[in-house]
Amino acid sequence: MPANSQISEVMTAMAEAVEMDASLRRRFNATVAFTIANNHDNSTTEYHLDARKQSNNKNIPATPDLQVTTSASTLQALLDTKLTPQQAFMKGKLKIKGKMGLAMKLKLVLDATRKHLANSTARL
Repeated sequence: MPANSQISEVMTAMAEAVEMDASLRRRFNATVAFTIANNHDNSTTEYHLDARKQSNNKNIPATPDLQVTTSASTLQALLDTKLTPQQAFMKGKLKIKGKMGLAMKLKLVLDATRKHLANSTARL
């Protein structure tokens, strides 16, 4: 079962992957609030991702452009490419609130995160 520290490591890797890829920030250009439910104890943790063109991670708007709610196991399946964001959404495993066009670009962020994780030891 994924622990909160492992989820935090993955979300940190996601932020680092976005920060290092100016092309991704230009294409995505949004803020995202992720609410991740831990499968082990049903607790939830919220993470904010600033993927704007001119990102400074200090002035994140109170209302994100996209809100994503999922479980740690679904996040792992997305990172392991066992599930696409579209499949997770259609199965009700991924809840989206906000700009649907950004939700369609979520795969770009997941791909960048996957590559970044391949170069580190962070795993759920």
